[in-house]
Amino acid sequence: MGRDALSKFIPTLSKKAELSPIYTNHSVRVTGTSILSQNNFANAQIMSVTGHKSVSSLTTYQKVTDREKQAMGSAIQKSTVEQPALPAPALQVALPAPQSRVLAALPTCSDNSNIAGSHLEGLDLNDIFSDFDIALLSV
Repeated sequence: MGRDALSKFIPTLSKKAELSPIYTNHSVRVTGTSILSQNNFANAQIMSVTGHKSVSSLTTYQKVTDREKQAMGSAIQKSTVEQPALPAPALQVALPAPQSRVLAALPTCSDNSNIAGSHLEGLDLNDIFSDFDIALLSV
């Protein structure tokens, strides 16, 4: 039996059986993958049967039934009754306002000369950041 005959097998069978919709070979793969997934077979086992090359390609076949959704909802509800959610931490200011004026310390070379030059000496960082609003940090 050749490739063309195999690719037409399921659609021909569907038509002869008067099924609606008409199934394809891929329909069989989808159904088989879904059944194996719902019966808790490992991804590697499913891939060895279906020929999928990656685990991510199996995610489209992993359906969640209404019963499973209800069970998950019950598990969450039970968990929140037994162990309530933790309260949100209190908001804190990320950077406290400086207590005193901050002067920049300039790096020096091995001969103790100033790297940046004398024009940066005594630079006042408070003047540079005076427009910075501390209140924004508490949001």
